Amino acid sequence: MSTLEELKSTIKTLDSLIKSTNREINQYQKRIKQYQDCIDLLNEKKTALSSLKTEYRTIKNDEEAKKKVLINKLKRVISIDEINKSISVMGRTIRIRGTNTKRDFRNAQKVIENAVAQLREMGISSEGLDRLESMNYNRPDLHFPYSVGLNEIIDLKEINSADVEFEKTS
Repeated sequence: MSTLEELKSTIKTLDSLIKSTNREINQYQKRIKQYQDCIDLLNEKKTALSSLKTEYRTIKNDEEAKKKVLINKLKRVISIDEINKSISVMGRTIRIRGTNTKRDFRNAQKVIENAVAQLREMGISSEGLDRLESMNYNRPDLHFPYSVGLNEIIDLKEINSADVEFEKTS
């Protein structure tokens, strides 16, 4: 049989094991709660992202539909295809020196100028077309026709009627 001291020592050892096991259990429970909080947060974020993606797709589709309508209406006034061809010619010829290329650049730019004039008659301006119109063949270091995209061309603004009258008299 065990002596009283041995029993007390065994009890102390068991108490110590119980305390350390309880500490470990508490640590694991804290970790489980932290992990669950992270899982919950991830699920919330996934749900929010899914909702935003749906909203993004809806808005993007709406934007594309409106853009198509605008382009179709704009095509009744100016030729988008001719403008795109002119941008291509201007972009290609601005990098090459020569009389033919300068003539080609100017001819392409005249298409742009005609489109600008047609829009101005309607009281509308396009920053993209205005940029293309003002490009200088002799300054390829400053002017990049390819930098003007369709979105910039269809970004239309109403012209103040006083500005139109001033331009006509100038």
